[in-house]
Amino acid sequence: MKKATRKFRRIFTTVTPAFAHLLIIVVLTIGSTTATAQPKPNEPLIQGWIYSPKFKAPTPYQKFDFKPDLTVKLDLEIPVWQGPTGGKFDLVAYAKASPFTEKWHIEVVKQGPSGNEVALQKFEGLVTGYQFSLPLNADWFKKHGPGKYGAKAYLSQTTSQSKVTGMIAGRGFEIINPPLKMSDQKLGDNVVVEPHQAAPPKPPKRP
Repeated sequence: MKKATRKFRRIFTTVTPAFAHLLIIVVLTIGSTTATAQPKPNEPLIQGWIYSPKFKAPTPYQKFDFKPDLTVKLDLEIPVWQGPTGGKFDLVAYAKASPFTEKWHIEVVKQGPSGNEVALQKFEGLVTGYQFSLPLNADWFKKHGPGKYGAKAYLSQTTSQSKVTGMIAGRGFEIINPPLKMSDQKLGDNVVVEPHQAAPPKPPKRP
């Protein structure tokens, strides 16, 4: 395979420059020549063979109301890489037959007060199929509050001698506070909301 080149594409909007790099997708561009045969399961992968997963959900910049039943499900798929001249590499099929350890990784971050990226938590799991997902519920978001979040996902392979990581995919979303109902608003101590009364009728005009 020819040496891969990297193209960076911003997919985050309305954020400060310091946080914008969070949601940069790295697109792997392969040369126009025919790729070599995909590695055999007993052959460790080299840098460039591990491509990025693709986000299926949430949609880019999707907003979620901060409610008790909130669940943000990060859904991703591992596509079969298709080369421009017919070559392809099925990483999932390779992983199922491989003696090595192939994993998916998701890191969730949040935009800090000054626009900086704040790392919150990392998750990982074994590559066993073409889809993987991570649900984040209301209890998880209670620890971090509303705001702009981002998820970064990539794949990796670990052998007894080395670890190789793939390209990163990013997706941004936002947790917002729902509008308060009147009954939910706290008006302070000794404050009473009086029932609405119609205005008194005007006296009749004198002849």
